[in-house]
Amino acid sequence: MVEKVPLGVEIERIIKGSPAKKFGLRSGDIISKADGQDLVELDLYDAVEKIKGPAGSSVVLSILRI
Repeated sequence: MVEKVPLGVEIERIIKGSPAKKFGLRSGDIISKADGQDLVELDLYDAVEKIKGPAGSSVVLSILRI
């Protein structure tokens, strides 16, 4: 579960068994970029689509841990 915030997209909850859990993301982390694209200007739907990427693909995320 995520929420749009001024710096990007904040992770509210990590789903057990998800890629986010596998790669060590935490509740409260903010995803600011996906594959180098700034998420600040995107609406939540478009930002999540960038974060997920196409099925089976890899996406490089920039994470802010406050």
